[in-house]
Amino acid sequence: MIQSPRLIPGRTNAIALGLLFPTLLLLLMFGPGTHGITFAVATVAFSILGFTAYCFLHEAEHELLFESRFLNDGAGVMLGLFFPAPFHLLRQGHLGHHARNRTDTEAFDLYHPNRPREKWMRRFQLYGTLTGIWYLVVVLSNVLAFTWPLPLLFRRTDRSARALLSSFNPEKIGIVRLEALLALLFHGTLLWLSDSPGFYLLMYFFSGLLWSSQQYLHHYGTERHPERGARNVRTWKFLDLLWLNHNLHLTHHLKPSLPWIHLRLNGPPATTTMMSAYWQMWRGPVADASTVMDATEGRVV
Repeated sequence: MIQSPRLIPGRTNAIALGLLFPTLLLLLMFGPGTHGITFAVATVAFSILGFTAYCFLHEAEHELLFESRFLNDGAGVMLGLFFPAPFHLLRQGHLGHHARNRTDTEAFDLYHPNRPREKWMRRFQLYGTLTGIWYLVVVLSNVLAFTWPLPLLFRRTDRSARALLSSFNPEKIGIVRLEALLALLFHGTLLWLSDSPGFYLLMYFFSGLLWSSQQYLHHYGTERHPERGARNVRTWKFLDLLWLNHNLHLTHHLKPSLPWIHLRLNGPPATTTMMSAYWQMWRGPVADASTVMDATEGRVV
């Protein structure tokens, strides 16, 4: 919960979103119709600003975008359209992440040495974030939302999937389905109007690749603790501004009720660069005998 709503930079957020939404829409409408260096510039701009939109969505997940719950969630739904994924689905998954972070269900860089299947699953999960597969899975949630409770079948496949699904409130499935339908209609319309739907999807591919590559960068190799299991990452100042200090991730996990504008003055300094943290992840998962084995079901829990 918000400790002090007056800390929320609502006016700054509103101005930023007022510029961000039309810019993203213009890039989606006209970027795919360009070629060569112009298309490359449009794709880079869309990828960087697409992650900015996600960072604002992240603020909305924590109710830190606007003091008004109505405005906060309304903006979150709009940001989810551009992602695209249902905001209320992303919120439940992310808030669950804060509780599960660096526990056995979310330590994607670790596996029990006596569980070879666990090793391969962790490799798939970790390298899936680095190659954009995780983004594709999230986008497919727009379709899976209409097959509920079919996704419950995944509870038998992997402990991380079971833990993620267990955090979802089935009472929200109505609003999740509506948001998924809006996202499908929104992008279906833009694809239909686009002269180059392939380039449209290519722009989203690179945007999703950037987003996905950032999803475990701040947690790889950190302490096994839900709050302290993150790191502050050093990058360029203009990216910190565009990405709402998202790279100050340890500070965010220690103080999740603190809006982005206050993170820099309320946490420890960055310990590594963003590129260094990124390349470390390519080492892959490592064996860790401290993960707990469930004797009754014969699986890591």
